[in-house]
Amino acid sequence: MPDLLDKTAVITGSSSGLGRAIALLFAEHGTRLIICADLKPEGRIGGVDDDEGVPTHDLICQRHGEGRAVFKKADVSVSEDVKGLVESVVDISGRLDIIINNAGLGVEGIKIHAMEDEMFDRMM
Repeated sequence: MPDLLDKTAVITGSSSGLGRAIALLFAEHGTRLIICADLKPEGRIGGVDDDEGVPTHDLICQRHGEGRAVFKKADVSVSEDVKGLVESVVDISGRLDIIINNAGLGVEGIKIHAMEDEMFDRMM
């Protein structure tokens, strides 16, 4: 695992699933500040961890100390949201070291090889 101490990281799609797991792992490895970016702080129901009812940023603060994570609302399909996210992170932390672009759309029932290009692009 690379050295994450004193780093500021943004993890999109961090409210549940893989994004949540990444955010929690970064916290365990000493990331100074984790910005949990998503459409809402609450994750999908049916997660795999025991604390699925607790928003990711709150769980990180409970486990690793106040101020270690914050939630920022951002829709990664809207360029102004992404721009605002980066600007607010730099305002809060003075820097941005890592971005994990994890957010995406799941389209239930449609196989990727049968998807129209426009839907595939939106999902990505």
